Amino acid sequence: MLKYTRNQSRVKALTANDTPEIRAAVNFVLAVEEGRLPGTDYKLLAEAFKEIFAGQHPKEIFGMSLGLISPKGRQLYSGFTPAEIVSAVIEIELRRLNKAPGSASKAINHAISVFVDIDKGPSGKRCTQRDWKSGQKLVESLTDTELVDLIKPYEVRQKMSFILS
Repeated sequence: MLKYTRNQSRVKALTANDTPEIRAAVNFVLAVEEGRLPGTDYKLLAEAFKEIFAGQHPKEIFGMSLGLISPKGRQLYSGFTPAEIVSAVIEIELRRLNKAPGSASKAINHAISVFVDIDKGPSGKRCTQRDWKSGQKLVESLTDTELVDLIKPYEVRQKMSFILS
């Protein structure tokens, strides 16, 4: 004998959009929650997710985004930007100089001198200042240990050439 759920209102998805795909998702969740086998509509749900994984926007299928599309802005897993790495070196130098007057320009010049891929001319200074402005907020909140750990993977090991005599 078939069994039915009379009230699905505790699952709020149906109050916003009542599409066949949303109903299939709600029925699947309720079946798992109640310890019973899901109905045959799980196939509809599988097809919907197959389309989403292929690139179709969930809003076109379900009528809502379901949180499956990445939000605008920087993703949490994206790592650190080059500006933040440069800013970490500047912040370390600023702390070494005790943030005394004039230490900001000294720290920026230090960063220009220690990075092998920053131009040593005026464009490098502008680039470094732009990086500092971009990454300053993040690095100021880090501890000294966190700053050192942040820049450690970016160290460039110089080749040592030995002259054998």
